[in-house]
Amino acid sequence: MDSEQSKEVIVDKTLVNKLLKKLTSLFYDELKTVCDTAGYHIADLMPKSKENFIEKGSPSDVESLRFLHYEENRIAKIMKISSDIASNPESHLYKSPSTIQLMKQLNLNVVSQRIGSRTASFNNGEAHKSFHRPQDIIQYNYEREKEKYHRSLKMIEKISGIKEEALRKKEEKIKKIVDRDKKLQADRMKKDEEHEKYTQMQNEKRKSILQKKSQIEENIRIQCCNIGTLLEKRMNLLSDRDKKILREKMRRNQEKIRERINNDFQKIIMDEIRIKDEEREVEKMMQDLQLKIESRVRQYESNVKKRIQTARCHSVKVEQRFTQNLLEENQKQEEKLKKMIDKTMKCEEKKDKKATLSKESAEKMKTEIEKSFDRHNRGVKDINEAEIKRLEDIEQREKEKRKSFNIIKSQIKVLYLEKKHQNSYRERKQSAKYSRTQENYMKYKEKVLEKHQRQQQVAEEIKIHKDLLSNLKRRNNFEVQDARSVYSSPAKMKSVSVHERDAMSLQNF
Repeated sequence: MDSEQSKEVIVDKTLVNKLLKKLTSLFYDELKTVCDTAGYHIADLMPKSKENFIEKGSPSDVESLRFLHYEENRIAKIMKISSDIASNPESHLYKSPSTIQLMKQLNLNVVSQRIGSRTASFNNGEAHKSFHRPQDIIQYNYEREKEKYHRSLKMIEKISGIKEEALRKKEEKIKKIVDRDKKLQADRMKKDEEHEKYTQMQNEKRKSILQKKSQIEENIRIQCCNIGTLLEKRMNLLSDRDKKILREKMRRNQEKIRERINNDFQKIIMDEIRIKDEEREVEKMMQDLQLKIESRVRQYESNVKKRIQTARCHSVKVEQRFTQNLLEENQKQEEKLKKMIDKTMKCEEKKDKKATLSKESAEKMKTEIEKSFDRHNRGVKDINEAEIKRLEDIEQREKEKRKSFNIIKSQIKVLYLEKKHQNSYRERKQSAKYSRTQENYMKYKEKVLEKHQRQQQVAEEIKIHKDLLSNLKRRNNFEVQDARSVYSSPAKMKSVSVHERDAMSLQNF
């Protein structure tokens, strides 16, 4: 009987191992294959950075992640119950308190049994509620588990679609940045070309001014020579006194002309110096602008690196602190967001009511104004200026209310998106960590099962050895009895052989 029980236990354990492997292949290997076909790992289901998930948080994804987390917990509990029952060969008589607690958490009816009691062998009509074998636990409601698995696959497909949209948006952003850089470079090139053209134009103007100046000087010199010849001829005709008077006048006129020429020349020189100084100042300004742009770009890069480092450190701290309280925080934040949305809806309703009231008042005022204009056309000039001012005040108030409402709405949207992204990021980190712990737990359970199998094999060998020893002792006892019977009864010549007696004893046994 003991050997039969041991054989039954071994068969149960092999089935348990097979079913455990099937479950792991169903819920881990197939997920892994799906992720490989989609182009990412199971750990990559979490968002790697905040910028990928800024615009794609939705409550449906959060609910699916919670569903996955719940199903993984449920499967882990079922596996633990099966391993506990497989490790205890007398599981149909006694269950440990941990297994009973897990079965109660899974809403399974547990029969209150005691060792050596009459209720130990009691069987309910509903076998799926009081489990006695690990096969029953794992096969229980297997179709529902399949449906839940397909739902999880659909959720993974949704996440892959969301990731594709995020990548597409990221590529669009990169394209926009590249186009903006190209436009900036083109603008810089245009400005440089315009600056070069401007400098060339100024140089050409200066050359033309200098050429004109040289031409004017030559013309003045020629005219002066001609005038000098004419004056010499006239001077020869005049007397000495008249010559002196004319020479003094000429000398004075010449000095005036020289002073005027010198003043004009100095003005031209000052203008050239001023233009050169302006060019230098412009070049300095351009250099300063380039240096400022480069410094700002470097500061921006350093700030971005610092922000990335701080974000990584912050993510590590968040993982360490909020692994246990993620669900509660998410629920609180969802309630807050719902309250905010309700407030916004109420504000919109109030605003619609106020708009309707303002429209009605405006229509009334329009009718009154039309009546007043009709009176004016008939000859009545009693226009109520207070009503016109009130209309203007009402319109201004409506404009201010609309502006404030739009500002509040944009702020609420920004807060909603930020909180949603934070929640999704934390939940995905938690799911990745939980999957790792489950993998380690499965490996540990496989090692424990192998250890139990080895111990059972050793126990069987010890039992076989004990049986052999007991058989040898029996044979020795039979031989001693035969020898005594021979000495005590010499009349009996026939005696049964040892082998025959062994066969008889085995039959009786």
